Amino acid sequence: MGTLYEQFMDDKNSVANPSGTQRDLGHIDDAETRIARMRDQYMEMLFLHKRLILVLDLDHTLLHSIVRTEEENLASQTDTDGLYAAESIGVLTKLRPGVRAFLKEASSMFELYIFTKACRPYALEMAKLLDPEGEYFDPTRVFSREHCDREALKHLDWVPGKESGILILDDTERVWGRFKENLIPIDKYWFFASQRDGDTGKSLAELNTDESDTEGPLAAVLQDLKRIHSQFFDPRISDRLVDRDVKPVKKMVLDRETE
Repeated sequence: MGTLYEQFMDDKNSVANPSGTQRDLGHIDDAETRIARMRDQYMEMLFLHKRLILVLDLDHTLLHSIVRTEEENLASQTDTDGLYAAESIGVLTKLRPGVRAFLKEASSMFELYIFTKACRPYALEMAKLLDPEGEYFDPTRVFSREHCDREALKHLDWVPGKESGILILDDTERVWGRFKENLIPIDKYWFFASQRDGDTGKSLAELNTDESDTEGPLAAVLQDLKRIHSQFFDPRISDRLVDRDVKPVKKMVLDRETE
């Protein structure tokens, strides 16, 4: 899958940022044709291994970060697991409880990608924090604000594969525009007191508490992902895998929880 993905990214970059010799419409049309073909091929290979794609937001979904000077003494005031100071970019980050276990289990069913509206240096630093061994996120699987569209919305154009095989996990629905059907929403993770978007309630740090790593939102989403994955690849379904769509499966699983 590596070589095909590299070819996909090369063509995506040549279309998005054509050099002087690549600006003719013929080159762009050829690249777009190859991209469409590679999306099909990539999904076929994933389906063969019973895998889907999961695109993950960072802030308030997998972690919470603040500029370090805002609460620079917090680390010495609390005995909190999952609290990290990223010196190179000047932020203090709290990992959402259970996030590494979540990534490990999710990676057995999904190819993982990150898409954040934050800047790229921050996104890459957080990817390293979440995945110190580089098992899930190499830099080509991390998309940041530079990859958003002209309306500053996130999208799936940079993600290989087809919308029918992609799920999104994000705390903010509005940033996904026409891709909301692929979205699994999750409650915002607010650990630090700073920047609560007008919310006057106390933060988890102020309450000296945190989410459960085994019964919190990430653990619940993981169970949803397992159900979606199981139903999508159910061998009793007569449709060909390439003709299936994960979006109605996701909707059915989530709707059952609200009944």
